[in-house]
Amino acid sequence: MESITFHCKVITPMFLAGADGQTPELRAPSIKGAMRFWWRALNGHLVIKDDETGNWDYSELQKREGEIFGDTEHGKSKIIVRVMNPPPWDGYNYSPTPHNPRFRKSAFEPGVDFSLKVSLTKNLSFEDGSTFLLKQLAELFLITATLGGFGGRTRRGFGTIDAKIIDGPIKITMPRKAEDLLKLLPQQNFKMGSGKIISNLSFFPPYPIIKRIEIGSPVDTSDSLLEKIGKSSSQSKSSNNDSWDYKNSLGHTSKRFSSPVFVSVIHDRNQYFPIISTLNTVLDQGRTVSKVHEQIQETFKSRIL
Repeated sequence: MESITFHCKVITPMFLAGADGQTPELRAPSIKGAMRFWWRALNGHLVIKDDETGNWDYSELQKREGEIFGDTEHGKSKIIVRVMNPPPWDGYNYSPTPHNPRFRKSAFEPGVDFSLKVSLTKNLSFEDGSTFLLKQLAELFLITATLGGFGGRTRRGFGTIDAKIIDGPIKITMPRKAEDLLKLLPQQNFKMGSGKIISNLSFFPPYPIIKRIEIGSPVDTSDSLLEKIGKSSSQSKSSNNDSWDYKNSLGHTSKRFSSPVFVSVIHDRNQYFPIISTLNTVLDQGRTVSKVHEQIQETFKSRIL
């Protein structure tokens, strides 16, 4: 079994709770679940369309996911995640909504650090010649840490970390620029275009697959960037009168439809950069949303970038 150990530092407040749902606790299953989500978002090329029936075939995506992360057919996950020195919660709390500063949640505060060991119990090879080795596992963790983070409200900039390898045979670093991030992504799936990372796919099945990734201008503090993100979300919602156009474009809670636009934070040289991933928009039932207003998404993002 091969392993890599990362030293991690919290960049923005992390709402990751334990068994009681309130007390902050670094939980390996939550971290592994985030990695599984972003693996799916990166591998949309595995979903194909039957030319005769017009139906989407998810079998290869599901098969590989099961082989890597485990399922009833393929047995246990080949990935093991361990939090090596979980930090205690020191009573810190933070308001995730700038329009309601009195509402505060318990969180791990920026600056808290910990070590995380990720292990691969078995190297995997697939019929098309691709592999999932320790290098791909390390890349997946860094991609997850860059694009999404861990815990609650990661789609709006919370739960982001900085990470570096401190033990293991792989020598890669956390990306700070779009060009560096592109090197970690599946090369056949993405390319650079107009200063952003865009998908190579010519079609998008009804599945949350990455369409594009954009990095914005820096600010001096994480608090000011989180405030900008929160205000952009509030402005987008209020300017669209809580309409279904807004809900289908940026998410809503009434039908548990999460936002397809992820905003995360990169920390580099005492500056904080927003990084925004736009995923294909789908409802929980797997149906493509009938009316997505890309202009609403673009206006939301432009206020942040």
